[in-house]
Amino acid sequence: MMKDIVVNMIKIYGLTDRDWMSFKITSKRSITYHHIIKTEDGGKTTIRNGALLTKKAHNLLHCIEYNDLAMYKEINALFQIINKNKCGKEELEQIRFLILKYLDTKEPIPKDIERSYTKKMLLECSNENKFKIYV
Repeated sequence: MMKDIVVNMIKIYGLTDRDWMSFKITSKRSITYHHIIKTEDGGKTTIRNGALLTKKAHNLLHCIEYNDLAMYKEINALFQIINKNKCGKEELEQIRFLILKYLDTKEPIPKDIERSYTKKMLLECSNENKFKIYV
């Protein structure tokens, strides 16, 4: 069921090379489903309650949740807007801004993420506007 939802979301949003946090999608960085409203809080596994993230991005998001709950909630609110409007160019830019802000705080990040490389990648996405998930 979850796999079907992910496949449908990829089609709906035209996801090709980057996830909703601007991380590159590769064969080693496959897409995962993030529950915007957690299942333990009554969230269901549906398109409207999901965000498409690579495993690295998903790990970083939960690291943000642990260290900066307000920012985590703000990112999830932006995911909800993307789902509601079926587009999200401005929201994606705001998400990149929040992640950059978090990376600048020197708060902990997952071991498999390199801080300066991730910042560079996010800035390139913002500057070049390479990334589209809107239809």
